[in-house]
Amino acid sequence: MASAWNEVNYVNYRHPSRGHSLPTSEEDVVNSLNGFQPLMLAGIKESVMGNIEERERTRDFCQMVKAALTRRARLAPDELNQYRTDLRVEKPPPVHPTEIRISISPSSAVELNTTSALANYATEAGSGDVGDKKKAGPTHWAESYQTCSGKYQSPIDIEEHLVSQVRLPPLNFHGFKSKSVSSTLTNNGHTVVLQLNTSDEAILSGGPLKGNYIFAQLHFHWGANDSIGSEDTINNHTFPLELHLVFFKQDYVSFNHALDFKDGLTVLAVFFEVYGDDNDIYSEIVSHLPRVVNPGTNARLKRPVNLDSLLPSIRHLYFTYEGSLTTPPCSEVVTWIDFKQPILLSARQVNAFRKLRSEEGILTQNFRPVQPLSGRLIHFNVADDLSRSGESSVLRSVPVGALCITAAVLTLQAMYSR
Repeated sequence: MASAWNEVNYVNYRHPSRGHSLPTSEEDVVNSLNGFQPLMLAGIKESVMGNIEERERTRDFCQMVKAALTRRARLAPDELNQYRTDLRVEKPPPVHPTEIRISISPSSAVELNTTSALANYATEAGSGDVGDKKKAGPTHWAESYQTCSGKYQSPIDIEEHLVSQVRLPPLNFHGFKSKSVSSTLTNNGHTVVLQLNTSDEAILSGGPLKGNYIFAQLHFHWGANDSIGSEDTINNHTFPLELHLVFFKQDYVSFNHALDFKDGLTVLAVFFEVYGDDNDIYSEIVSHLPRVVNPGTNARLKRPVNLDSLLPSIRHLYFTYEGSLTTPPCSEVVTWIDFKQPILLSARQVNAFRKLRSEEGILTQNFRPVQPLSGRLIHFNVADDLSRSGESSVLRSVPVGALCITAAVLTLQAMYSR
């Protein structure tokens, strides 16, 4: 069963332009709320509808939510207690990453041509080696690569109560809507990588970045089950899948050269949760995974892909910090930008990643354990999409649908507390 956090975001974030839609009837809303576990109001209040048009669309939806929750008022008082607002649903405690992570050989991670450098970032985090190669795992990387024990290592656990709120300029996504001329999906034995050849170069700028960053490639990290998989975690919450879009600074001409500079790279991190039906936007990628099950295989996607469609609709709420590559040589040259809004995939789609193979067997656990924060500051951008015009409002950052759900739940609680 999906967590309440997932379900709230399912109700609020399904975006028509991304192949999704809000529930269109009271019955649909009831079905979405069926089996609801405790609502985490903090999570609801921090979520954001993408734009004014969407907020207006939710007005009718609010009425359906109100009616649906009124119908659920037939619950017994003790059953209603599960809606009492302030706790997230806890997943079963996962096995600690250092216990499940098994031998990774970093030997090829520092080849000095651009192609291999790109390939090796995202490859060495977990290959499933066992036996004599055990000492090649992440806990032993620093024996060969001193930087892997540095103070700016990634991934990290982001504790929201410790972050510093900032108002950064808007992120600019130039060329992200350009459709790929060709797209190649590759199983390199450690992850699945997507290389895009587009007519217009994708360039990221703004936010915490100084200068332009050119898109290089994207790849995924996942685990053997839904309680593990992502590299960065939020409040010790691990997501089952994480997407990394890798960029290098334009000033440095190439990915390989950018590795020599502290501001050389930036990575957009997108988290995924398992919920509901297939996500049509990701179907083109997922449908080709069976063609790259074995390491060293690749497949050309049949339909064009654009980066814009792969990102969350809410892009101004993100965490950012200074970190590193998550594979040897662990270069501390990465500005991380982690979007707070997760994207939803079906269980079938996430399981498709778990069928991929490495040279040693099933390819899972291709993520590095979280590293010490070592006094680093993590920033959370709170500037909204209207910041370009100088218009800002805290109230605008709360989705109408979430307010409706919150008000309805609190109303029902008040009824039962009399």
